[in-house]
Amino acid sequence: MRCAERVRAPLGPVLRRAARLVPGMLLLASCRASHAPRAAVPRPADVPTRVEGSWVVVTPVAGAFIAGELIAAHADTIFLWSGDALVSTPMRAVRRVELSRYRANTAAIATGTLLGVLSTVSHGFWLILTAPIWALTGTITAVSDTRNATLETTNPGTLAPWARFPAGLPSSVDRRQLRGVIRPPAP
Repeated sequence: MRCAERVRAPLGPVLRRAARLVPGMLLLASCRASHAPRAAVPRPADVPTRVEGSWVVVTPVAGAFIAGELIAAHADTIFLWSGDALVSTPMRAVRRVELSRYRANTAAIATGTLLGVLSTVSHGFWLILTAPIWALTGTITAVSDTRNATLETTNPGTLAPWARFPAGLPSSVDRRQLRGVIRPPAP
């Protein structure tokens, strides 16, 4: 067996192991997914021009969670459109607010990572180093994108820019005439 054949022989199993490892790592990276309906969360490119509020899930100190479009966040109250009604919750009664900023792009990251890992077959012996680097970098990128897509806070100042009315619910708005833009999915 020539030297080149001895070097390439172990690469097949290494590449197969790396190709099986990447989807599993990316699946773990997406575990912290948003609880928002897909239609309620914009693509990253659409965030700057979006006029409706972001999707939020409010976990109160006591009782069931409330989910819907963030209408306004005042210092003492959070307003959201949930179902067919405007719901107001005092901030002192809120344990946690999970806000969906944008739709994480994990499918594109997974595809790029898998193609990157597969491309390392051309690296010969160095595939042993470059395939894991591709897998690790792709996993870190997917985790980062997923974590940045959602925001957990109880600070009204942090929530306000993501509301339909970032400066607060105007007193001139007739709350009975207000309607939700984002519709939750039918059960």
